[in-house]
Amino acid sequence: MPFPVRLPIAVPATQKNPPRPELTLKVHTIIRLKNFRKNRSG
Repeated sequence: MPFPVRLPIAVPATQKNPPRPELTLKVHTIIRLKNFRKNRSG
């Protein structure tokens, strides 16, 4: 089951008010970019 890896991040926000797929996508891409830059510089 590929779920458990991504669930912890999405669950808290989804329980109160489910965010739009586009919004979560944007957030995820931003987080990925930040982490990517951290990894590159660090």
